[in-house]
Amino acid sequence: MSQRWKAPLHGVRAKFLTDIATRFLLQALSGAKGLVFLPLIAGTFGEIEYGIWTQISLTAVLAQPFLTLGLGHSLVRYLGGIPSGRPRGEAYYTVIWTVWIAGAGFIVLAWFLRATIGIVLFGDPALASYALLLAILIVAEVNLLTALAYFRSLGLLKLGTAIQAGTTLVTIGIVAAAVVGFDGDLHAGVAAWTASMMAGGVLAQIVVVRKEGFQFRVCGAVLRRFLHYSIPLIPAAASAWILEYSDRYVIVHLLGLGEAGVYAGSYKLAQVVRMLMLPISFVLLPTTLRLWEARRFHQVRRFMRASLAGYVVISGWVAVLLVALGPRLLHRLGTSGFDVPEELIALLVVGEMFLSIRLLYTQVLYLRERTRTVMAIVLATAGMNIALNLLLIPKMGILGAAIATSTSYAVQLLLMMVAAQRAQLIGIPIRSLARILAGVGLMYVIVRFTSAGGIEPITLSVVGGSFVYAGILFSSRAIRTSTRQFLVE
Repeated sequence: MSQRWKAPLHGVRAKFLTDIATRFLLQALSGAKGLVFLPLIAGTFGEIEYGIWTQISLTAVLAQPFLTLGLGHSLVRYLGGIPSGRPRGEAYYTVIWTVWIAGAGFIVLAWFLRATIGIVLFGDPALASYALLLAILIVAEVNLLTALAYFRSLGLLKLGTAIQAGTTLVTIGIVAAAVVGFDGDLHAGVAAWTASMMAGGVLAQIVVVRKEGFQFRVCGAVLRRFLHYSIPLIPAAASAWILEYSDRYVIVHLLGLGEAGVYAGSYKLAQVVRMLMLPISFVLLPTTLRLWEARRFHQVRRFMRASLAGYVVISGWVAVLLVALGPRLLHRLGTSGFDVPEELIALLVVGEMFLSIRLLYTQVLYLRERTRTVMAIVLATAGMNIALNLLLIPKMGILGAAIATSTSYAVQLLLMMVAAQRAQLIGIPIRSLARILAGVGLMYVIVRFTSAGGIEPITLSVVGGSFVYAGILFSSRAIRTSTRQFLVE
């Protein structure tokens, strides 16, 4: 075990918080990318083309775990414990060669099935021309993500983050240039997106080669061990995708691409609360894995509980702003078609918060290698989500999709909490959550009913509501003293 993981807690904690801050900057950049693309695509082409863009994006997310066989998770779980040199290089190249071979076959398959892809994704065989671009984009993304899993497994988070940030900036720049330069042709924007992913993946692989050399070998023993861990995560990842994105497909076929685009824009706004969790969960797993292997369970518990407390406090504040001000922001970013009710944003924000908190409880099960439990819970709630979507969307439109999503995430969170309780690493802080919710409710009332008009009243209402929220948290001691000390010492 590395000496760093036998060091005092403050050294591990300092790196943990620094890495979270670094990843948060990347998430902010990714969020800015989404906010740039919404007015860029919708404003240039319209709601239907934005619907096409989001369908491509969410399909890329669905395909990744199948194309990689979930092996990126195995890299994060095991690679850090493999000795450096030839053994570690062998393990990495076993994974990446498997991914490359699967990717080549996937591109060929997409070419032959392009008409079917057009119908399934967009409800229109005339849009089959996007199929090959989509396949190449997916392969480029999984190539980059596999290399990033290598950096994450070895604690090289700043290096991986720098490559991701550079790729994101390049994507924003060349997609904007392509859309403006080829007005009327969305294909140019998708091709530019694909090119940026390919460039980022090549750069990341070059860095890996400089560290590990290059090997033409797939080790069967390594692959079997990695697949034993990762295979249960494939249906879990697919089911998670169903929970998050399948409603878009139902909306496309029942309500049209325009409504899918409006719903996707609303969902993109609500995902801001998840972006607050993603840096935490990204850094938390490799950090707690090393502490877990060193049998420092008490410190794992402190990291878990501090992560939950910090997230709930910050996300509660952000959620109020999204619900109270989100519909106005969405209307400004999109077109006249992006007039959505506040209830839609509220349901999506609450669902995203349930999902984000669930990620922490899921990591407890990952520590205990209970991947099959994760698979069973996600599969069950995915089936529930499909049934709710088919029931509610025809009757209530996109509001029904939001109800189905938030309900499914609530049930999934409850099941994950019950499954993780045996480890006693997080617990269910009911009193703290009740006090935070009281602060959230009062802040919402202030912001919602005092922010009419221009920028000045909005600013004053947000500042006033924030002071009230902070006052309630401190006066009621919503966060335990030990957790506060962990976060600020």
